[in-house]
Amino acid sequence: MLVELKFSMAFEQLSNIVLGLPFQEKNKLKELLLKETEKTQNSEIMENDSFRKLLLNGPVMSKTQYQNYKQLRKSFEQWSERLFA
Repeated sequence: MLVELKFSMAFEQLSNIVLGLPFQEKNKLKELLLKETEKTQNSEIMENDSFRKLLLNGPVMSKTQYQNYKQLRKSFEQWSERLFA
């Protein structure tokens, strides 16, 4: 039977408990925290990698489309200057 206990305590209390642990227990805790940190970092890397792939494989303007965009932008700027002048 597994009993799970959840409670909250201040970081200072937790650090005092950890400092009171025997050397071997501190090493076990250190290994556990390093493994957990590594898992978190790996998942963040995977998320960043998938986002990077999405951006790199996304749609891209051709030169013609870019020229059209610049012309439309220029026309819109001229129109808005006349409208609000």
